[in-house]
Amino acid sequence: MKLFQTFIGLERPKFSTDCLAVLMKELQLHCKGGNCKIAIFVDGINVLFERRTNINRKLPTKRVKGPFKPEWTEESIAPDEFTVVRSIKKLLKSNHPNSVVIAR
Repeated sequence: MKLFQTFIGLERPKFSTDCLAVLMKELQLHCKGGNCKIAIFVDGINVLFERRTNINRKLPTKRVKGPFKPEWTEESIAPDEFTVVRSIKKLLKSNHPNSVVIAR
C-alpha cells in the first residue's frame, strides 16, 4: 500500500502531465525500435486543432454557460498551451513505424 502512496503522479499532480509525456515518448521510441506495435483510437480529434478552448485564463467564480461572448473567447486558452494536448499531437504524427491512428 505504501508503494501507491509515493507514486509521483498521485502525490504531485503538477508533474502528472510530464509523466504522461514521457510515457508517450517511450511508446514512440519502442515503436521506432520495432519492439512493439500500438494502435491509437481518438474520438473528437477536431477539438485538438481548434483555435481556442472554452477555458478562460481568468478562472470565473461561477460556471459560465454559453453562448460565449467574443471577449471571453479571445481571452481563452489555446489548445497548444496544454502539455497533454501537445503530447497527443506528437503521438498522432505519421512518422512512427509500427503504429496506426484511427480517428473519428
